Amino acid sequence: MKFKLINYVFAGLSLVFAGFLSLWVFNVIRSSIAYNYFSNSWLYILITVLLIAGITAQFFLMLFSRRDSGAAI
Repeated sequence: MKFKLINYVFAGLSLVFAGFLSLWVFNVIRSSIAYNYFSNSWLYILITVLLIAGITAQFFLMLFSRRDSGAAI
């Protein structure tokens, strides 16, 4: 599969989105600690962490599949 510039642009934007999600989940955790309220927060934290892990895993799989195919990055 040949990757074009648009693939790298979307990958970069996905990583930016993962960064915003990381910031958001950090603020949710900090707020939950401050107000001692974790009963509703765990679901949001779990879903966000799984989404961040999926985005970063896809990014690294894209890089590794590109490297294995012999093409330059």
